[in-house]
Amino acid sequence: MKKRIFLTLVLLIVFNAIQCGGENTEPEDDTPVIVTYESEGTVAAPIVLDYNTDLPYSGQVSGEIGNDYSYYQITGLTANIMYKIYLTGSTGDIYMSLYSAGDFSILNMLGSSYEVMTFTTSVSEIFIKTTHVSDPLSGETGAAYTINVEPVTITQEPLSSMPVTGTVDTTTVVYEISGIDSTLAYNVSLTNLTDNADLIVYGSTDFRLSVLGGSYLCSSEKDGIEDEMCTAKPTGSVLYVEVTGAATVNGSQFTLNVEPVAFTQIAFNADIPYSTTVDNSKSYFEITNLTPGYQYKILISEIIDDTALYIYADSGLKSLLRQWLIKGTGYRDFVHTSDSSLFIVSYAEFPTPFTINLLEISPTVTLNLSTDFPYSGTVGHGMNKYYVTGLTGGLSADVALTGFTDNLDLIVYEDNALILKLCDSLNLGTTDEACSAYSATSAGGAFYVLVSGENAVSTSDFTLNVTQFVP
Repeated sequence: MKKRIFLTLVLLIVFNAIQCGGENTEPEDDTPVIVTYESEGTVAAPIVLDYNTDLPYSGQVSGEIGNDYSYYQITGLTANIMYKIYLTGSTGDIYMSLYSAGDFSILNMLGSSYEVMTFTTSVSEIFIKTTHVSDPLSGETGAAYTINVEPVTITQEPLSSMPVTGTVDTTTVVYEISGIDSTLAYNVSLTNLTDNADLIVYGSTDFRLSVLGGSYLCSSEKDGIEDEMCTAKPTGSVLYVEVTGAATVNGSQFTLNVEPVAFTQIAFNADIPYSTTVDNSKSYFEITNLTPGYQYKILISEIIDDTALYIYADSGLKSLLRQWLIKGTGYRDFVHTSDSSLFIVSYAEFPTPFTINLLEISPTVTLNLSTDFPYSGTVGHGMNKYYVTGLTGGLSADVALTGFTDNLDLIVYEDNALILKLCDSLNLGTTDEACSAYSATSAGGAFYVLVSGENAVSTSDFTLNVTQFVP
């Protein structure tokens, strides 16, 4: 089944942290990455077609598949009006590319697609390139088709009217959804399909990919009559939803819905750990009751299938803190909070258990090597963070944790973000912890020590000591 394809170059890679049922959404990671481009070079003079008198037009490509092109210039259009261009009656697989100028350069490319495409031009003309892309083994020596261009009637609907029912033929229909809050994220969906319709969402009438300067937000292009859904992150007060029937036989009925993303609220510490199941329909979680400015360790466990994980600072899902494809059984990382909530989006191709745990890191305490050691402290089921200063350049340091009555661990980092680990000691039970941080000098005579109660069940006293020696 032919599907809408937005952009064809010599090499086009669409990168997603994970592909789930054909949906193309997350961060953006959902945007095609242009790896290389070869100039179109000298092309044949385009066939000039007047919008008012020459359409529909019977065109053709004839010759070797993959190197068989035809070029057209459509004149007489009205600037700033949305049009749809579509091919009918194709005797082979034909691929269209649209350009705003006749040099057919990537700089002037508006997009590309099989059989149907929507565009808004700022001038009165558009340029089209058709390419014969059938299987070389098909034996085709050419292909015929009919080109047509029609204005698009945009159906205006307020968010409050959702959901609405509609139909699409083998071309496309467009909805303008008003009443959108740009600080929120929205799930846009098509359900009750009777044929293979697809979904594309934009932030304005500039229906181009963001890499081409357009307003593309997200899309969903699953096969068959499976529900389509993607998450849009608007930049203004409206969303434009395009429903395309290019992959249908005779069009499709559908129900369109646009609604703010609903987050499952998980209170820290009352609901932690939180266990659930995620699948390819996406799950949204908001961890509440956090302390703004604090640092937290996030732990995801029980995973049995590859799972995409995104952590955001805001409910609009625009401020991405972390993204990861969990290919093992779990994930752990540190994040800083700027507000009282963190927002997690996760999905997997197949249902998998999913447990969220969170550990709070106490505010950093500064300790000087000469005056503050040995240091006596207390930690519960959380983490204490210490910034050790006064280290002498050229010397490494021994870090020791002793005198505790529950299962504590010791980790030393070079940086405040807790990314560059210098050493650790993770013994079981109440066995003393010790490690040597050989990179102390690269940290400018200081490092960070984390005393972790992640595996503790109760509060425990401890003694922390740091000494230096000649390695």
